[in-house]
Amino acid sequence: MISWGGTAFLPVIDRDLITGSPMQSLVNNADPSIPIVVGSTDQEARLYLVPNGAINKITQDQVSLFIHDLSLNGHPAEVYGNKSIGESYVNLQSDYTFRMPALHIAEHLVNNGNTVWHYNFSWFSPAFGGRLGPAHFVDVPFTFNTTLSNQAKVMVGENPPKSLVQAIHDNWIRFAKSDRVDWTPYHLDTRPTMRFDMKSQQVDDPEASIRELWSDYPF
Repeated sequence: MISWGGTAFLPVIDRDLITGSPMQSLVNNADPSIPIVVGSTDQEARLYLVPNGAINKITQDQVSLFIHDLSLNGHPAEVYGNKSIGESYVNLQSDYTFRMPALHIAEHLVNNGNTVWHYNFSWFSPAFGGRLGPAHFVDVPFTFNTTLSNQAKVMVGENPPKSLVQAIHDNWIRFAKSDRVDWTPYHLDTRPTMRFDMKSQQVDDPEASIRELWSDYPF
């Protein structure tokens, strides 16, 4: 699936340090005593498709073939087809490469007995003509409280919300100091997830219809 945008820079099974799928290793070998925070931005792929204008050049044939090759559960064309062609492709690419692998990691670790907190970064960055959105890396300046730096402004614009900086940065500092954050640990009953946005709040099982499509995908 690398032809669909999956990165070529992946762990290599060398039968020495890495003896099998890293995702499967979480199932078999994860240390349950280690607390984990795991999540992603909502549309990571926007970083690779918006600044260069590629989002405007995606065809319906590309979207349809991508969906076909993924062989997901249910009716992915219906779930992903309620946006423009470019937006549908962005969502597919983001879920394939980042969001759903992160969710599967959370699920595996919960089943392993780890304490896990899951999050989505949903704030829509106004950078690149108002189209960058919740792209890959947009969350990083919020994490490190560097949103006012010249480098960060390229990604987050001139006036990123201070409340979002505080919500993310404070939680990451708290986790580094105490192995805790201020939302409910993830579990498979209600799937509590922190949605970081203009108003950050905990939500249960966000976008369940999308999650169910990927429930059996072999990451």
